[in-house]
Amino acid sequence: MFVAQPSSDPFTPGSWHPTRDRHGHQRARFVCPNGHGMHLPHSITAAGHVTPSVVCPGDPAAGIHCDFHLHIRLEGWNGGNVPRAD
Repeated sequence: MFVAQPSSDPFTPGSWHPTRDRHGHQRARFVCPNGHGMHLPHSITAAGHVTPSVVCPGDPAAGIHCDFHLHIRLEGWNGGNVPRAD
């Protein structure tokens, strides 16, 4: 399991940053260790466990593939239980 650290900089590799979805619900933006950022539509438990596992898409527009695919936990998550985004 990969443990992502909270960061005030939403571009720090291996970190997460709090955000909100279009409905105003607490969500998270994750940056994989290779520096690719993504918003997580996943379920997040009160303890910060993200399900299902996170597969980094890389940067398809630039033809960049990323091999990051792990279960992650968001260290310091305080957004409670968040269901998968629709």
